Amino acid sequence: MKLIKGGILAFFLLAVSCSPVEKQPFKIEKRMEENELTLLLKQDVEKSQGIVLAEFEPQEIKHEGEDTFVYFFFTKDNQLHEGLSYLTFKENAWKIIRTETALSLSDMEITNFQIGGVTEGDAKEHYFVMAGYCTNDKIKEIRMTDFNDLFHFKLDKDKRTFLQVNMNSTVGIKEIQGIDADGKVIYRRGW
Repeated sequence: MKLIKGGILAFFLLAVSCSPVEKQPFKIEKRMEENELTLLLKQDVEKSQGIVLAEFEPQEIKHEGEDTFVYFFFTKDNQLHEGLSYLTFKENAWKIIRTETALSLSDMEITNFQIGGVTEGDAKEHYFVMAGYCTNDKIKEIRMTDFNDLFHFKLDKDKRTFLQVNMNSTVGIKEIQGIDADGKVIYRRGW
């Protein structure tokens, strides 16, 4: 009887393992991906800063093929800091290529955080990233001019941050303008 039970079990396992299974492509849900990304970045910032962060908040995430850029806030010594990270997603794993952080300057009406470099992918493209946030509630739109283009970011009471990723670019910002509800320039900073 034991042999028959074992034989039936072996036949069942063999039949199940040999039956055709329709393969589904592996997909990562966006929410899961961003939660994993947030945890990885938080751990990276904690390691580089030598602290445990109570607050870490990604503000903007932009995907450019395998490349991802994240603008985030965190609190250190009761002061707001901001940061930008460049990551790649290959072989089902995130890899942090670069993270830059700085104390956020609360007296600035529009902060401007910039990083540039060359991507890690096969294409080796240049990139230039600009991010920041607006502390002046009267500013409803941000206009940024680099040496090639003009970028617009609409703001509202819930969205006060911006992130612009320029692939195949090495140029920085020439000017930032803050525009009020009437279309008037009420803030200007140039380089």
